[in-house]
Amino acid sequence: MPISFQEVPFLRLLAAWIAGSLAYVYGMDLNQLCLGILFIGLFVLAYHIAGKVETSHLIGSLLILLIVLLGFGRSWSKDWQEMLNHFSQVEGELLLVGSIAEANQRQNSLALTVDVIGGREISRQRNLDKINGRLLLTVRENEGLDEFIPGMKIQFKANFMEVAPPGNPRAFSYRGFLARKRIYHQAFVEKDDIMLLNQGGSNAREKIHTFRTGFIQNLNDHTQKPATAGMINGIVLGDRSLLKEEINSAFRDVGAAHVLAVSGLHVGIVFSIFYFFLKNTNRLVRAVVILAGVWAFVIFAGVPPSAVRAGSMFSIFTLGDLFGKKAHSLNILAFCAFLHLFLEPNLMRDVGFQFSYLALAGIIIFFRKVNALIPAPRKLSPIKDLISLSIAAQLGVLPLSVYYFGQASPYFMLSSIFSVAGAYLILTGGLLTGFLGFLFPAGADLAGWLMDYICGGLASVMMGFTKLPFATFRELYINPGTLIVIYILTVITALIWYRRITNWRMPVYSLTVLVFLTGFTCKLDSYGKDSFYIYSTGREFLADVFVPGKMITLKTPGLTERSEDFAASGNRQYYRARNRKVHDITFQKGEEIKLIQTQYYNLILSYGGAIPENLPTDSSRTKLIFIAAEEICERKLREINPGEEAVLVLTRSNSRRVNAILKEYTEEQGLDVATNFNQFFSSKSN
Repeated sequence: MPISFQEVPFLRLLAAWIAGSLAYVYGMDLNQLCLGILFIGLFVLAYHIAGKVETSHLIGSLLILLIVLLGFGRSWSKDWQEMLNHFSQVEGELLLVGSIAEANQRQNSLALTVDVIGGREISRQRNLDKINGRLLLTVRENEGLDEFIPGMKIQFKANFMEVAPPGNPRAFSYRGFLARKRIYHQAFVEKDDIMLLNQGGSNAREKIHTFRTGFIQNLNDHTQKPATAGMINGIVLGDRSLLKEEINSAFRDVGAAHVLAVSGLHVGIVFSIFYFFLKNTNRLVRAVVILAGVWAFVIFAGVPPSAVRAGSMFSIFTLGDLFGKKAHSLNILAFCAFLHLFLEPNLMRDVGFQFSYLALAGIIIFFRKVNALIPAPRKLSPIKDLISLSIAAQLGVLPLSVYYFGQASPYFMLSSIFSVAGAYLILTGGLLTGFLGFLFPAGADLAGWLMDYICGGLASVMMGFTKLPFATFRELYINPGTLIVIYILTVITALIWYRRITNWRMPVYSLTVLVFLTGFTCKLDSYGKDSFYIYSTGREFLADVFVPGKMITLKTPGLTERSEDFAASGNRQYYRARNRKVHDITFQKGEEIKLIQTQYYNLILSYGGAIPENLPTDSSRTKLIFIAAEEICERKLREINPGEEAVLVLTRSNSRRVNAILKEYTEEQGLDVATNFNQFFSSKSN
């Protein structure tokens, strides 16, 4: 554990670079940033003139401010360069040419990530050689798609569209997920709409893909249990498509899902295996073999970003060992992060990037201390190291996991011990089984038989954890401010543990109180205010009214339970619906009016085209909602007067004609109108 920033110069540079990138991400203007940097620079200069800051510290401070500015500039220039010649800037129909970057098989389709490298504007008959950008291309078929391999060039004509935002509150933002990969548009095509421009296996990525396909087939051929191939695929290749959902859920619920996706853990396992067998050999031989082995695994696994990051770090460790140079592990980690963020600033918002580096930081900071606390004889030191590694990594990522997924398991440390040990065995045995299938099938059968027992045992242990009391605490929510405070508290705890600070009581107590306060205020609005949400559920209607101690659900008869859970479960968890008394109101066939009054709302629900006769006098509280109306009486509609401050809500469950009539009525009356056609409509009290 370093004593100061002077021991980790790249950590200082990384912090400044991230600050600049964040300023760009959150919309700060360049003039505002320059003004802030100028103010801070003059402030430090004044202290230097007053003799309170040394010249070396002045130069270092100005360098840090310059790095902040460069981080902002790099993020801006990366976006500007991409959008300058982006294919979406060209009007009219396009015939695009691109290279397949990723190919992911789905249940009834194939999702291709395509790097656009050229095209032709059909209307003007002109070639576009300089256009670029990334596109998510979905091929709507489920057979005969094996020919679409990463690295191949394709030509296609498609009507692309922007990726839609999340349709419901607190739903997963697929748009944000793709934007972090610089994918802003998607298109849907048939297989016949795509022309392959290069075939024959001459591309290296095609050969790797073919080899991977054969490897997966070997796993299926030489193992007996269906779950075995799925677990090996997940741990070796990061492909969970063959994994049973109950096993996947069990790993996720006990905090061990990270072993089922290729990450720094898996690269570390490969590194440790090579290092164990080569530790007594010549340095040069050891370095060459380790570098070749690590990067061969990264390429074979499909070059996932998390594995590339880990491979970069282990490569620097290996080169340092080769040349006899030693640097602090945190400094190497910060250098790798700085390099990756320079190449792609968007990685800063990538969840995988955050988990990878925080897990490695946790190992670097806590491994030795945790290892010293575990009593074990020398013969069991490898197991002891494995346990310490698991606990240290989990300490680094637990707050982030709660922030993103809203759940945690009290058994996460214990489950990680089994999952990481199992990952060692399955990764080694899985590679052995797949490769022996090409060379020695009888040996592959034996290895596959062992893998059946190991994979089955690990799955049983993980599912056993889920049956223990209080296996998973759900509905845990913290805001970004609380997350930052928790990590500051973690760093202070580490400094105390390493005896680098002595006057620790005041900052620790203050930050602990702050964590509880920020965590509490994060939930105030969900407990103390009325909230009203209309969800996007296609042609059906679903709404929740949250009031203190109660939840009222409104829905149409045709709404399925699956559609309801998909649209509303995330929002209901946020409002802790389990602690509320739930009232379901289901509309019957025919015309019907329902009135729901809360502290902040008068909700008038008109079902089937019914026109309310008596309206509340306070129009500022009134929301008039029309649901499942195929026809409506325009004369009766124009006779009602909801008040100038009322809000009229059009839902997708109405016919187009009814919504057109209602839209015209709101314009005549000067009413506010809201819809849930393309996104959720929420109305919250202030």
